[in-house]
Amino acid sequence: MNTVNHLVFATFPLSHALMTGLAALWWAECNGTSGTIALCGLGLCLAAMAYADRALNLWLHVAIVAHLLCGMRFELYESRGSCDELVHALAVMALVIIVVQRLAAHADYRPLLNTAPRRLALSASLALAFGGAWELFEFFVDTIFNLNAQTGLTDTNLDLLADLIGGVGAFSVLSIRRPHRSAGRFQRTIVPPLQH
Repeated sequence: MNTVNHLVFATFPLSHALMTGLAALWWAECNGTSGTIALCGLGLCLAAMAYADRALNLWLHVAIVAHLLCGMRFELYESRGSCDELVHALAVMALVIIVVQRLAAHADYRPLLNTAPRRLALSASLALAFGGAWELFEFFVDTIFNLNAQTGLTDTNLDLLADLIGGVGAFSVLSIRRPHRSAGRFQRTIVPPLQH
């Protein structure tokens, strides 16, 4: 195993420990909402490890740690407006790639991936679905816990635009990684064969 693989392998338990530590710190500060968000991020990372390759997991881990540490802990969302959109785009890009990889593994869904316009429409739709779900989550958290995760309509729309850009980015990554035209070759290129 080379040095890069060692670093990637070490990143996962370190980021899991960081997320757990942030959750504990926030709860100790009587900020249960942020602690719960940290544990949800940890759960998402652990679930993704079962469904995605190492590079995508690294990408998702970095996006979630950036959200928790830079955005929430160091409050860069307030002081640096583009930080929020960057995290949205990166996280959604990773999630869309993971879902498309899983769809490509099943023959029933391969017609969705046969042409570039279909892949683009699927990627954009998934990105907006993930983004919309996150914005609804923020709305409910704001309503229930009287927080200010959504600072207004402009913030919500910029977040959704960043999610859409992440979906187009996922389409681009998937297209670059797709050197052959047939769906079967796409499936073998993007999704590692299942071990029996």
